[in-house]
Amino acid sequence: MTGITYGLEEPIQFSIASKRYLKSAPLMIVIGEVVGVLGYALLCDHYAFRGVPILQAVMAIVTFAVAEEMLFRGMIQRQAARVVHPIVAAVLAAALYTTIFIGHTSALNTSFALVAGTVLSVVYYFKPHVLLTTTANIVMKLSYFGLIATFILR
Repeated sequence: MTGITYGLEEPIQFSIASKRYLKSAPLMIVIGEVVGVLGYALLCDHYAFRGVPILQAVMAIVTFAVAEEMLFRGMIQRQAARVVHPIVAAVLAAALYTTIFIGHTSALNTSFALVAGTVLSVVYYFKPHVLLTTTANIVMKLSYFGLIATFILR
């Protein structure tokens, strides 16, 4: 009977992971806010959601942030870290994240994507928890959107 676990490890592991998330979430919110304000400062003239209802824009922002983090940190950076050094994996994930924005409206978008991708990759390097980087990404995009909506769309 020593090999029977009755599935008790999974809830315990989830509980430990959720406690770690709750401890680090405020830091991710601050990081997201700082990068979002930086995005506003750089990109306030390049607003992408002009004419889109606010609820629809917020839903798009959250959906894209979750998808980006699942792809770039959850798959690319995590899998690459198994093959190469984790720092190289973080650089690769940040570079691939940046390539999405090449050719969009201006070089500022690409520059901001490089900064945001680097920050998110560094966060994932030190705290490999996709929910944390997703939180930072969502807060970053929502703070950028909120500042734009507040100051430009009034």
